Amino acid sequence: MKNNSGLRRDGEDLLYETEISFIDAILGTKITVPTINGKAELKIPNGTQPNAVFRLKGEGMPNIRTGRKGDELVTVRVRIPKSIS
Repeated sequence: MKNNSGLRRDGEDLLYETEISFIDAILGTKITVPTINGKAELKIPNGTQPNAVFRLKGEGMPNIRTGRKGDELVTVRVRIPKSIS
């Protein structure tokens, strides 16, 4: 399942991919990501490596048997420039 927010479902978990600059990956930053409940702020620590995955606990879909919610997994892609000026 994929919707306009870019969220994809994997069982009870939701998957989201976003891109940050290499400067933000080196220095750290805060980004806003969509969730099924609106938006959430995610802290990206300094030294984040390309394709790092961050977990937002309890921001996934509820399990119909247990009612327990899955997580949202945010994959961070690092945008690396082709040339540096």
